[in-house]
Amino acid sequence: MNDILSLMAQMSGGNDPNLALIQSQLSKQSQYHQKIVKKNIENQPINPQNVIQSIPCGQFPYLNYNANFFLPNDFQRFLLTGTVQKFKQIQKEDEESLSLKTDIFQTRLHVFITGCGRSGTSFIFEQLSKHIDTQTQAKMLALNEPRELYINSFGQDSYDIWSVKSNRNTAKISLDKEKSEVYLQYLDYICQDKSIYLEKMPESIIRADQLLKILPRCLIIYMKRSWIDVALSIAAFGSNSQWYGQNDTKWIALLDNEISLELFKSTEETDKLKLI
Repeated sequence: MNDILSLMAQMSGGNDPNLALIQSQLSKQSQYHQKIVKKNIENQPINPQNVIQSIPCGQFPYLNYNANFFLPNDFQRFLLTGTVQKFKQIQKEDEESLSLKTDIFQTRLHVFITGCGRSGTSFIFEQLSKHIDTQTQAKMLALNEPRELYINSFGQDSYDIWSVKSNRNTAKISLDKEKSEVYLQYLDYICQDKSIYLEKMPESIIRADQLLKILPRCLIIYMKRSWIDVALSIAAFGSNSQWYGQNDTKWIALLDNEISLELFKSTEETDKLKLI
């Protein structure tokens, strides 16, 4: 790399002030990757209920826990290495206390904010999680793009569409029916006694029909924005290639998982779908 930089300097007359900056950035990036490799070795399974005791993040300081806890929390590290927090298996004694067949689970309202990226999903998530009364907020768990919840439930081979570990041949966004029970158990285990679960995950619109079927009380919020504004926003924000994922896996998965139009043919299910 130093030889390439030297050649660039010679070709530019040796006066390009950006070369020193580039070399400095490359050095820092190399050091950062070395730290990441070290952190990977130290990665240990966690109790997913730890989200309740987590320290609030700067993005959502008004919540008394970290809404980005399962984003993953260290998203840069996730993109570069594919490393995620591994969940500890739910113990048998905890399984008995899960509320999948009790009133808590049956009456809990599960709200999913979906839509195309850059359509305003983050804005609505912030408004719903912030501008509510204190009593309601205490009964709610709000999570921002909890990818680790889905990866731990459905497996990294099929669900990871962002990191260097993503596999464009197996990646998908729709939910694996056979593993949905694991997802429901983890979701219920994380929510504990909360009566409202709020999640922002734009691509969940692809699995809206599945979520409506497996959750007793489920509300899908679909954000609609002018496609021109969305495209311009993607062009500006998405200039960072990390937003697009690795090896086009994200886009292949989106194309391979079409939204089932059957969802909108049922009056009962259509009533659950709110279009904004």
